[in-house]
Amino acid sequence: MQLRARRAAQPLGHSMGILDLFSRPDVVHPEFGRLHWRHRVWIGSVGDIEFRLHGGKSGPTSHDVEQLTEALKNLPTLKKVTSQEVFEHYTAYRDADDTGLVLGTDEPLPIISEPGAVWEHTFEHVLRIGPYRDPGEVELCFTVAWDIEHTLGALFKGEKLVELCASILLPKS
Repeated sequence: MQLRARRAAQPLGHSMGILDLFSRPDVVHPEFGRLHWRHRVWIGSVGDIEFRLHGGKSGPTSHDVEQLTEALKNLPTLKKVTSQEVFEHYTAYRDADDTGLVLGTDEPLPIISEPGAVWEHTFEHVLRIGPYRDPGEVELCFTVAWDIEHTLGALFKGEKLVELCASILLPKS
């Protein structure tokens, strides 16, 4: 697989700063398109899912690309495996507050009656490949309508859910 490096065009009058010496040009992956280097990972997107891959100066590792391909293929299964735990997160919020509002807002708390319906109330999906440098791990990160202050992270080893963390730190893209 050959990746093509392409440095983003600089605005007219832009002078090169000292930090520009450490930046990396975007790469164009044949399957996943343009990837940007940020916070020691390659960032791209497929549809509404952002992904983050490890790699070197020339692009992501082939292992991470293979793992991303597999994770995207298995995404419906990963979500199904996680639905019950996300639903339990929702019910804990619903049962802890009697105002019927999302904490800190005037927005009504969504009404979710079954685990499979939680995904209609999630957004900002990010798929991290090998988030903790473990070759077999994939983390699906997302925010939920009932807890806007936190990002949830569902950590998988293969198709097995290892844990659902209700507050992960996700570097800005």
